[in-house]
Amino acid sequence: MMEYAVEGEDISPEDVSEDTGWKINTQRNSTTKARLSYGGNAVSPNGGPGPKNGKGSTNSPSSVKKGIIRRGKMPPLPKNDIKIIVRIRGGLNIAKIGAAALADAITAAACIDELKREADTICPNYQQNIVVVRTPEEENATKYLRIKELCIAGDTHAAAAYRAAPHETCKGIIRNIPLSEGPEALSRKIVNPRNPLALAAKRIKESGTVIIAFNLYKVPKYVRADMITVLGVLIESNGANTLTIQKIISKTENAVRLVKRVANRQTGLKEDSLIRFMHAFVLCHFTYVAAMHKWKPSEKKKLDTQIRKITKKVLGVPLCTSNDRLLQLGIHITLDEIAEAQDRTQMVRLSTTSAGRQILRELGVPQEKISQLDVGIPLKVRQRYEVKPVLRNMHPEQNVGRRKPRGACLLRLIRDENQKVGFVDASFNEERKVFTVVVVDNEGSVVNAATVRTDRPEVAEQAAIALSLVDRRRPFVYSDSMSAVRAFEKGSVAKVAFKIM
Repeated sequence: MMEYAVEGEDISPEDVSEDTGWKINTQRNSTTKARLSYGGNAVSPNGGPGPKNGKGSTNSPSSVKKGIIRRGKMPPLPKNDIKIIVRIRGGLNIAKIGAAALADAITAAACIDELKREADTICPNYQQNIVVVRTPEEENATKYLRIKELCIAGDTHAAAAYRAAPHETCKGIIRNIPLSEGPEALSRKIVNPRNPLALAAKRIKESGTVIIAFNLYKVPKYVRADMITVLGVLIESNGANTLTIQKIISKTENAVRLVKRVANRQTGLKEDSLIRFMHAFVLCHFTYVAAMHKWKPSEKKKLDTQIRKITKKVLGVPLCTSNDRLLQLGIHITLDEIAEAQDRTQMVRLSTTSAGRQILRELGVPQEKISQLDVGIPLKVRQRYEVKPVLRNMHPEQNVGRRKPRGACLLRLIRDENQKVGFVDASFNEERKVFTVVVVDNEGSVVNAATVRTDRPEVAEQAAIALSLVDRRRPFVYSDSMSAVRAFEKGSVAKVAFKIM
């Protein structure tokens, strides 16, 4: 520490005491003196740490927050009145205007007579720079909401007025609401006796999010509306299919535009790839969405038209091509055929378990139909055989080049390992309306055969596999039916196949 010597006169404390005429004017608070002298992290005169800018300090975040809340707290206002918020644009500071001038400007802009606004309360919130208006009259509230500008001291200022939630309410949001639902439709579907706590519903600008005001301070877990989405299927309470049709048409139109961009007569994707594109991006919506609805004849015509439209575009033929000639190609199927196939698939899937069969009974499916469906194979029987992984991309028409080399490879494997195998197949007899199933050995000789009365080819293929399994002399069974092999893999086969086993 450096020391400096200056010229002056030494004065003792006794020279400036009260006896000599000196008086103490003010005495500062010790904590204030320490804060001003030493700062937040300095050392106090007694050697300890100085006061910190912590929770107890007036400069701490909590103290600042409390100060803002205290300054912005509104006086008690009528709770049951309608609450209107008026926000003045342009950065005008309402604290410099005054409450009286603001009230006169608002009532003048709303065009409300003095007698009609006697019960109204206008209170400025200087901290948030807004004006809160409360009125018990719905007519006055409507006029306040129409305020677009205010005239204050000869100047015109833009303003926005909106209705706030009532007292003792809370807000919740729901998302993914179609933009086609207007304010009246939202109010009709949400604010109704089915949702007793819902007071109002309003969309956030041009988004799919809707804010709902609920009575009291608890947001319900769900609201009942005229439309719900279950696994991608839109269900409307009035039984209409308008939204579903619009959605499917939109998907189809998008696919048509995409086909125009990726293919033409000279270059781009060919028909084989475009057909797979059609199944993946368009027909899947008919299979998993449209097949689950009840359609009117006029609605079916619209959807069948969309199927034909995308099919013609994929094949590269004009849209005016004859529908009868297009149907003769066998490239596409109708909505009724898609729905029938999907219905049968779902019934077979549900019939594989006891819970699924119970669901079918509750849906009103006749018991005789359920008894004709698949049955589960007992675990002891399933442990007696093993199913190899089913090869993919082995379609008999789309993957001919892949199937032939695979078949040749299997024949070489059988010959090299000298396997005792049984090749199974089924054929439909048009005259007798039955299926004939056969089992042949390595040499092509018929080992076993049977007749199965059914109208389902997959059931006949399963019966052929079961017929070969009962022959213990041939432990290897080969079938070209992927559905039949998967049925044995899952342990759920047709009743006739189970009886043979």
